[in-house]
Amino acid sequence: MGESELNEQGSPVVRSMVDESGLRSVLFVPLVKDGAWIGNITLFRREISPFDPSEIALCRSWKRMGHRLGFGVGVSLGYATVGMAGYEGRSKYTASGTAVNVAARLCDMAGDGEILLSARAAIAVEDDFPSLSTGEVALKGIREPVEVFRLAERAAG
Repeated sequence: MGESELNEQGSPVVRSMVDESGLRSVLFVPLVKDGAWIGNITLFRREISPFDPSEIALCRSWKRMGHRLGFGVGVSLGYATVGMAGYEGRSKYTASGTAVNVAARLCDMAGDGEILLSARAAIAVEDDFPSLSTGEVALKGIREPVEVFRLAERAAG
């Protein structure tokens, strides 16, 4: 099966893994050498509940008391190192690098319902999702100031 057929139809092996194992998303990272496709790195993610029942009960209790929980998003685009970190008996799968750090800092800055983007992310989606520059900010762990964009409201229609 050629590369284009695999991309159009999906791998039967991957489809069976998704169906049988409950995997929720699959990310293919193409490996290219001298301009030729030589294979893929495949990352799988299972659906997990981010909150246990006691945390859900706590959130509901806060809501009844009038507290509002917000959700802000930070998006960055760039290279990251992904893999196991730690040592035997204590390790975890993680991502690191400037793109990950910038996304985390933007997420910290984002207000409830706000989506903040790095300049590279804003440029990548500008045809479909307009954004407005909020200026440059100094981010912890980043040498130079970073221009931050806020996703603009899309017109209805």
